[in-house]
Amino acid sequence: MAENKKSFLLYADIIYTVSKLSLSRRGKLFTMILDYVNDKNPTTNDIQVDLVFEPIKRNLKRDLEKYTQYVEKQKVNGAKGGRPKSNKKTQKTQAFILKPKKGDNDNVNDNDNVYKYIKEKEKEKIELFEMQNKKSFPNYEMFIENFNCKVIEEGLVWDSDVLLARLKRLNANWDKSPKKEKAISLAQKMKNDYGIK
Repeated sequence: MAENKKSFLLYADIIYTVSKLSLSRRGKLFTMILDYVNDKNPTTNDIQVDLVFEPIKRNLKRDLEKYTQYVEKQKVNGAKGGRPKSNKKTQKTQAFILKPKKGDNDNVNDNDNVYKYIKEKEKEKIELFEMQNKKSFPNYEMFIENFNCKVIEEGLVWDSDVLLARLKRLNANWDKSPKKEKAISLAQKMKNDYGIK
């Protein structure tokens, strides 16, 4: 386990394997997991527990590698001085900019189309995202334009995982209610219900 790391990630889908073990073996497995993340190098003579523990151990190693890479990246970013502080007046006036100025990001493509970049890198994930969400937007193109601008404005690194996470976060916070259509339908309802012209 990494130094000063107080937690670890355990995936919920291991329930399908763990549920096949007896309660006493589940306890042994959990103890092995805790020993492993606390650098005690556990071993067991119980072959069933060992078989279930091996993929969990590999996931823990993989997650630890991702964590150490993230920490190193944050150290490098911190050494650069971090995000520049801005005063509150500029934050209020620049809350939404359709075409922000180009930053000094070496990762920015000439056309600044972040969405197209993700679509090339993560085609299947974007197709799934569009299939699940595109119909809920009254103006999907405006959403994508806003996403492109947000990424450039925030100076995000053009890493497909980071950009997909930002896209999903923007999707979750985006107001998808077509206000004009709601007002028209409410007016129509008033006309129908109360005979108002």
